[in-house]
Amino acid sequence: MKPISQMTTADLIEIAKKIDKPTWIKIGIGAAIALVFSVVVVWPAWFEGAKVKGQIAVIESQIVRLQTLKRNEKMWLQNKEDYTKYIKEVKARLFSPGEASLLLGRIAKLADESKVSIISSSPRDGKVEFPKPFDDSFKADLYDFTVEGGYHEMAHFINRIESYPQILRVELFQLSPNEDVPGKHLAEITLSAVSKKEGVS
Repeated sequence: MKPISQMTTADLIEIAKKIDKPTWIKIGIGAAIALVFSVVVVWPAWFEGAKVKGQIAVIESQIVRLQTLKRNEKMWLQNKEDYTKYIKEVKARLFSPGEASLLLGRIAKLADESKVSIISSSPRDGKVEFPKPFDDSFKADLYDFTVEGGYHEMAHFINRIESYPQILRVELFQLSPNEDVPGKHLAEITLSAVSKKEGVS
């Protein structure tokens, strides 16, 4: 018999004719078994296995990401708590709408307690611009003051303003000696009082 590599199509047909029915049945059963084996074992092992490995890699990556988030959760919650507390404290220091109009009287009281005399005081036209989106919620009214007092009394007065329970900012401070009264100084001060706009909680 010729080697299979040297056989022609006619040779293969001739051999097939010589195979009896029981042999064909065995060949069919073997082919069926091979097909089932390929579908059940070979296909999942070769093709589905690669797909499963990819899915496992994705799941492992998600687990690592989740573990990282879990480790940072405590820090984030603490930061959120700190920020919330800070925001609450700042809001509590804001002037209420319209309350800044009473500022002249309050500054006069601080000056008197610091032994500083107010020569003149007046609201200033104009406003302090807040960056967006804060300009929708907050505003700052400006006030000009001319005060007279000793150097240390002046420092005490400014310290009282800076430590005021509500938000007061010294926008301008110019100090010069009073030529007419030795030991006394004149100061030009511009203050801003930060308040909530109407309708802002």
